[in-house]
Amino acid sequence: MSWDLMPGALENFEDGIDQKTSWGFTWSTRLAIYKIIPKTAIVGEVYGTEGEAYSTPEYKVGLRWEPNDYIIPAITYSSNMEGGLGAGLEIGIVIFAPQFLTRDFIKNNHIQYQELPQSDEFKLKAVILSYYFSVIAMNHT
Repeated sequence: MSWDLMPGALENFEDGIDQKTSWGFTWSTRLAIYKIIPKTAIVGEVYGTEGEAYSTPEYKVGLRWEPNDYIIPAITYSSNMEGGLGAGLEIGIVIFAPQFLTRDFIKNNHIQYQELPQSDEFKLKAVILSYYFSVIAMNHT
C-alpha cells in the first residue's frame, strides 16, 4: 500500500470580473493498493482547493497497470463530491524517463562545447536578423 499527502498553495491572478488576485490552499491525498491484481494498483484520490480560490472537492478511483517502471497505463473515473459532474471516465498513459541526474552521473559526465565553423555570410545574416528583431520589439513596446 502507498499513501501520499500533497498540500500546496495557489495564487490565482486577476480572478473574476473585478480582476483581483485570490489565494487558496490546495490539498490532495492518494492511496494505492497493490498485490490484489498482479502488476496493477487500485488507486483512489481526493483533491480540492480551500480559500478565496475555492474549487469543489473531487474524487478519482481506478486501476493503474504497472508492467514496468517507465510506461504506466491507467483507467479512472472521477466526479465532483458535491453531486456535480467531474471528468468522468478517463483513459491515459504516463511515460517516465529513466533517472539520469544522479550524483554519479553529474560527477562523471561533462558537456564539451565545440564551436561550429561559421562563414562571414552567416555572421552577417545573424547580425541583420538580430537588428530586425530588435526594431520589431521596440515598435511593440
